[in-house]
Amino acid sequence: MDISQDGDHFVFAGDARYVFVYEISTDKKYAVFDTAGRAFDSLYVTPDNHVTITWMQAGTARYSGIELFDINMSFLRQVAHAGGHMDVTRDTNGDEVLVWTNSNDATPIANCNNGIVKIRLADARQTCLLQLDWNLAVHISAPDGNGSVFVDTEAPANPTPGGSGWVAYTNELLQVKLDGSGATRWAHHRSRPLNSYNWQPKLAINRDGSRLLYSSDYDLQNISGYTTEYGDTYMLVLDGSATTTTPPPDTGGTGGTGTGGTGGTTTLTTSRLEQDNAAIQYTGTWYPNAGAFNSGSSAVMAMDPSNSARLNFTGTGVKWIGYRDAWSGLADVFVDGVLKATVDTYSANDTAQAVQYSISDLTNAAHTLTIVPKGQHSTASAGSWVWVDAFDVTSGSTTVVTPPVVTDPPVSTTPYRIEQSAAAVVYTGGTWSTNTTAPSSGGSSKLSMDPGARATVTFTGTAVNWIAYRDQWSGMARVYVDGVLKSTVDTYNSPARGQQVMYSATGLTRGTHTLAIEVVGQHSKKSSGNWVWIDAFDVTP
Repeated sequence: MDISQDGDHFVFAGDARYVFVYEISTDKKYAVFDTAGRAFDSLYVTPDNHVTITWMQAGTARYSGIELFDINMSFLRQVAHAGGHMDVTRDTNGDEVLVWTNSNDATPIANCNNGIVKIRLADARQTCLLQLDWNLAVHISAPDGNGSVFVDTEAPANPTPGGSGWVAYTNELLQVKLDGSGATRWAHHRSRPLNSYNWQPKLAINRDGSRLLYSSDYDLQNISGYTTEYGDTYMLVLDGSATTTTPPPDTGGTGGTGTGGTGGTTTLTTSRLEQDNAAIQYTGTWYPNAGAFNSGSSAVMAMDPSNSARLNFTGTGVKWIGYRDAWSGLADVFVDGVLKATVDTYSANDTAQAVQYSISDLTNAAHTLTIVPKGQHSTASAGSWVWVDAFDVTSGSTTVVTPPVVTDPPVSTTPYRIEQSAAAVVYTGGTWSTNTTAPSSGGSSKLSMDPGARATVTFTGTAVNWIAYRDQWSGMARVYVDGVLKSTVDTYNSPARGQQVMYSATGLTRGTHTLAIEVVGQHSKKSSGNWVWIDAFDVTP
């Protein structure tokens, strides 16, 4: 493989079995690791002269995926569950990192299918740098720590430019930033799959990132009748003239205009508040996302109409920053309690740190910006997710006026359903089996007869119904609301009935609550079993 970053070390495999590091300056051969016949694909020596072995076997056990060793071939840790095209370099802070395509990983990190992923070797922490269409394969080459890696993409199906198969980044040479800020598109390599492997560009970057080498057949087999395995080698001199595509400017949604204030603004400043700032108040369940493409490397998202994110700020303007993709939905935006816009956050192309909504010319005073997911999406979108990544607040040196009276935005009173398989439902204390034959909401239910087995749903609202299947083999269950025992329910019924309301909790204060169903392990004299079913929960906001 490549020589080490210090120019003094190689890693070798003797007889395709014995792996060791060799030091040139001292003619030293370090300790040898015997792979004992286990099949491996590649070896890399890292900037600090550690070694990675990519095993042919995928998984989480030893001798699978990609493993890290020290210079004496002592095992340190597994860093990936599966092999893939990769390279090693230093991150912007000096950390050793491996950059790899995770297309073979059966359990990739969230929102990063077929992704270009940065792995910190010190602890195997993964960060998504760029997500690609499943149609694209890649090769990766890294310079010596200039803050980026280089990637070529190949579409084996030979799509027609402009056609539906020509997705973003098809057959391109890319520079991907290690900080997750985006990709620079340098060129189309214009090679076509006219042979089994040699058509692929297999790019290589020099140490300082100024020269890029790649191969291309340029479709000359079709154009000029060249031989099947024909290919040329090209060099790009990277002079900074390429187009950077992420993060692009994006105004998202419809902007608004606030009421003009008293006193002129003489100095304007903009400050960013991350999504976990204390000035932001959340209701309902917002799920975290740790993608490096987010501002501050984290964001939150929700889709239920009972959720809201409310920013309290002092200034003359504000921008809501969020992520947009093909699973993003609609959100209502309120300024000082007044509905200003319904924003469609959908985008066919993944866009990080997009401006979803912007308002300016407010009085330089205290205001609120509230985002309420609608639980809906456009016909183009496949989901209703709404992301909150950060807020940019503009403030100025105007005379502070009395803050407006702030009222909470209207909250939907339309009940919504949480299926038994939702992330909001947690099962503990016993075995819960899945049933797909009973007449169930969403086509499936959970059931258990183990004493103490619990199903706990966390919801935001004023009322909740437990929905379940009941029959001649159903037993007793205890019901807890916010940890307090409220009832013991006999779920027996003859004849069997599906999607029945087993228990209702009403009159709750609007906020976050829990409803827990606990299996007693007993049944009435009429019943022949102790089964307790969980089908769904209907929540009233």
